[in-house]
Amino acid sequence: MPLTVGEALQLPVFSGARLLAGGEGLDSQVRWVNVVEVLDETTLLQPGELLLTTAYGLEPDHRLQSELIPELAGRGLAGLIIQVGHYLQAVPESMRRQAGGYRFPLIELPKNVSFAAVTQAVNRQIINRQIEQLEYAGRVHSRLIDLMLAGGGLPAIAETLSGLTGGAVTIVDPLFRLLAACPAGEGDNPAEAVRRQFQALARTGLLDVPALERKPLQVRKMAAHHIPDQYIFPVLAGDALLAYISVREEDGPPGETAVTAVGQAAALCALEMLKARAVRETENRLQGDFLDDLLAESPASPADIKRRALYFGYDMHKEQLIMLAGVDGFPQLAHDRPQTEVEDIKRKLAGAVEAAVQQTAHRVIYKYRHDTLILLAQLPAGSSKEQAAGLAARIQSRAAAFLPPLTVSIAIGQPCTALQELRRSYREAARTLEVIRATGRKNTVLHYRDLGIYRLLAKLKDDPELAAYYRSSLGPLVDYDRRHGTQLVKTLHAYFKHNGSLKDVAAGMFIHRHTLKYRLNRIQEISGLDLKSPDDRLTLQMALKVMPLLSGDSEDAKRPGENPRRGGPA
Repeated sequence: MPLTVGEALQLPVFSGARLLAGGEGLDSQVRWVNVVEVLDETTLLQPGELLLTTAYGLEPDHRLQSELIPELAGRGLAGLIIQVGHYLQAVPESMRRQAGGYRFPLIELPKNVSFAAVTQAVNRQIINRQIEQLEYAGRVHSRLIDLMLAGGGLPAIAETLSGLTGGAVTIVDPLFRLLAACPAGEGDNPAEAVRRQFQALARTGLLDVPALERKPLQVRKMAAHHIPDQYIFPVLAGDALLAYISVREEDGPPGETAVTAVGQAAALCALEMLKARAVRETENRLQGDFLDDLLAESPASPADIKRRALYFGYDMHKEQLIMLAGVDGFPQLAHDRPQTEVEDIKRKLAGAVEAAVQQTAHRVIYKYRHDTLILLAQLPAGSSKEQAAGLAARIQSRAAAFLPPLTVSIAIGQPCTALQELRRSYREAARTLEVIRATGRKNTVLHYRDLGIYRLLAKLKDDPELAAYYRSSLGPLVDYDRRHGTQLVKTLHAYFKHNGSLKDVAAGMFIHRHTLKYRLNRIQEISGLDLKSPDDRLTLQMALKVMPLLSGDSEDAKRPGENPRRGGPA
């Protein structure tokens, strides 16, 4: 521990000294003893110095008497020792009052004590403690290195650190996923409890401090969020934040030795995490290459695919499917935000996938293709559709925690057992995601089987006949609305949504029934179609379904999954 002013005054050399004022500052740390005879030059003094002086020139200089204590306290000195009997017979009362106000230790030293004895005694204590600290740091470092070489990893570091500091230790990554803890934690899901605590801290902005200032962050108890008193240390590699180490000590803040131990542990945590990251990135790249080969137009031989799949622990004989996950509104988000923030969002979505998979028996390989995360999911026995929907819901739940307030939509292709069917599952998932985005859905999980009529329309999207069908049936109404600022297409949406009930349509659009009848007549006049004809109604309904696929207009009143009677798309 660093030497404090109070501890220095306990040394024999200060047996005749008197503390005149500033007793509240006796816990100030002494970095060194500095001797100054003339007090009119203080610009070279450093924080933490204990100033020793005979106060030459102080007695006649009343300005210096009034300014000295505020100047020294402002510079962060540990205290002032004035030797009386040479140039100053007694310390002025005004200086005593100032020292008390600034909580700045002011000490009177008798004439018979030599400065050499004072500096030697105090500085020897400072040096001895620094040597002890270095020796302690060396022992801690050696112990932690031995653990790392033995393959203990982060759990062993947490356990050792808990023993060294005497407190509970938790290590979490920047997404607040629990990496290690000692003791293990209480309750059914300690990892979830830790994540919620750190999320609450993040909302206060406190977690920005240690990464910026590279020092421990003191956190006071927050009963509402079940957050105990603790100190949080950042684990950094350059400017990159890799993790947080939390230390909770029942007897107060961690001492200097504990801070040293955590600092050593943080450095080794960084090495361990960088090593794990390099391994993970290499594995992800290999898995991504494998997934590309699976979905290629001319895939590798089945024997080669199965051999590589076994390397990743993936059984190609089991049922599997393709899922596509994307952040809602990502194109606009990528346009509005810095590239570094966009990449961080993509990393967090991948982290949400990893966190969700850890809670299940699923085997998942994933990679990014542009703004979409492609997932090859191997499913356990049972209903594959329900299993996939459950995994997707878990991914969404984790994404909500990692990416607030952004939301994620997930499209699911049909399961398959043959390698050659994986491209089909991928195409199905791609069409499903296209429908989700075109119809303006957000935070949606949608299976290809539940696309309804969109299964056909999405497949025909690029067919010129579909565009011609749309232009001939709905195009005149769209053009009329654009030219005149009317709402005929919106009225048509509402008309079909309410099954032709004029009362419900008028109420839903907040218009008079006469206004509604006028609009419906104009729709029939402009389109040339009769709303009383079943064939003409079907023509317009189909055109409304086609509209978002061709134009990006998401005003489709019946979106996939919203049919209240069947649970599927209208």
